[in-house]
Amino acid sequence: MRNNIKKNNIEKRIVLLGLNGRGGPLTYSCILSSYLTKYCAVSLLLPSYSQIPKISKKVNVLRIRAPPSAIKTFFLTFNIFSHIKIIREINKTSPDIINILDIHPWYVIYWPFLKAKKIVTINDPQIHSGEGGIIMNTMINTVTRFLLKHADKIITLSKNQKDIVRQMGYKQEIIASKLGNQHEFSVGTDKKVAKLSIADSKNILFFGRIKDYKGLKYLLEALIMLKNRKIEFKLTIAGEGDLTPYKKHIEELGPKYIYLDNKEIYEDPITKYFKTAAFVVLPYTDATQTGIASIAYNFKKPLIVTNVGSLPEIVVNEKTGIVIPPKNVIKLSYAIEQMLKNPKKTKLMGIEGYQFLNREYNWDKIIKELYEKAYK
Repeated sequence: MRNNIKKNNIEKRIVLLGLNGRGGPLTYSCILSSYLTKYCAVSLLLPSYSQIPKISKKVNVLRIRAPPSAIKTFFLTFNIFSHIKIIREINKTSPDIINILDIHPWYVIYWPFLKAKKIVTINDPQIHSGEGGIIMNTMINTVTRFLLKHADKIITLSKNQKDIVRQMGYKQEIIASKLGNQHEFSVGTDKKVAKLSIADSKNILFFGRIKDYKGLKYLLEALIMLKNRKIEFKLTIAGEGDLTPYKKHIEELGPKYIYLDNKEIYEDPITKYFKTAAFVVLPYTDATQTGIASIAYNFKKPLIVTNVGSLPEIVVNEKTGIVIPPKNVIKLSYAIEQMLKNPKKTKLMGIEGYQFLNREYNWDKIIKELYEKAYK
């Protein structure tokens, strides 16, 4: 670990704890810490396995041994000397505020020993449908309740989630923030990829982890309907996860209508998939918030989303995308058909989305407001 923050006249010292060191949570941690350095001294605690994207050199990065595997995490939990070292490193920065950015059982161990006001940023106050097993869900729910109960303040990443947390009975101050452009801190894009990646009006993109609540089943059923109606399209599914439950539908569509890249996607492939897509579909059955929407808008791609969680907050219906009911295969198929058959309108919706992103989801504006309300 390294510690390069010295005592000075900076108003606040903030430590951000992010033990979920992959994907969207890692990106958010790096963006938040980088922008906060405009206002205060920032340390960011990350697992040693994290592949850190672009981040401000002003951020004091603290690396710790925190494996991604649940089994390894369980056994390492009993290594008291490792935890003592981590607690000391955190307290050594003399923080005024400690902001927990995700859910991890070790935070319960550290809580009584962390000498600062504690803020909890909650991404998912309620577990998504189909996520985890009984043991994992019990652990996550227990840790979530503990953190929210004892937090001095709570931050959510959408208005919808603020309402949910309030309905759960927590009385502390709750600040509703936003997710800005998640692609902003990616490593520089390969110029060849950027040059060759030209949008195709028939390309549809489903991007991100393959999970039951993401509604891939309903998207595939809607596309089978379009195939039967002799409508041309090409769906790209890009993301890690188990595709076994969707095997029958995938085989029915066949390679003419579907392309699979079934792994975690980083950097240049992200640019390639979003640039070549005509639009992006998020057919979720339930949701909190998603960074995929901001990436789509960043590449001027409109969205088809379901009316769940905070997704309606990020789409101006019929201007930056289309909002439909969840699990409604017929309406989903017609929304897709509408975008496929009106490429000029679809392109204009993408431009509107880009303008909407820069106007309403600007990181400078988001972090300044968050600092004023939560940290100052």
